[in-house]
Amino acid sequence: MELSVEPTGAKAAIAMLKEFHAAWHVLAPGYYDPHAMMASVLDDMYERGQLSWNDRSAGAGCLERGTLRA
Repeated sequence: MELSVEPTGAKAAIAMLKEFHAAWHVLAPGYYDPHAMMASVLDDMYERGQLSWNDRSAGAGCLERGTLRA
């Protein structure tokens, strides 16, 4: 089952599925949020010093790869 890409719609669908306890128990192990997973990976890399923020002109910027801090 594919959930809506729109966050409010996805949250509503998950809430509805959780009302059907037996179905949710079967479906939940296969559920993942790719956006949350990627954000977690980026957070971890930033904390380890593998990513850094590079400010650019006009308030823009980007993430850049770095080396692992000791």
